[in-house]
Amino acid sequence: MFVQMGKHHIARDGIVAASLNVVAKIDMIRAWPSYGHTFASAHFSLGCESEIKTDERSYLGKMAGKREWGFNWYYERLYGDFPTSWLAPNDGRQAQPEIRNRR
Repeated sequence: MFVQMGKHHIARDGIVAASLNVVAKIDMIRAWPSYGHTFASAHFSLGCESEIKTDERSYLGKMAGKREWGFNWYYERLYGDFPTSWLAPNDGRQAQPEIRNRR
């Protein structure tokens, strides 16, 4: 939102209302052991919409993106080892891990 404020030269005291909506989807999670380590990747997609209202008009901003990302390094530092239920079965099927909110 600060980027939009700068882009449109909107002063902070001129804002009547502001909103930000973020939608994230994480799917196709895959984890596999190799050479004594566990590797993991997933497809991440993100959609973001913002609106800044002044007494004169509304400014809308949108952004979206998708990518496959390896996240095992971050996960292990934040939470420790992967649950064994995340590891892909040996028959070629994709594991379907249960994702819980972690704070």
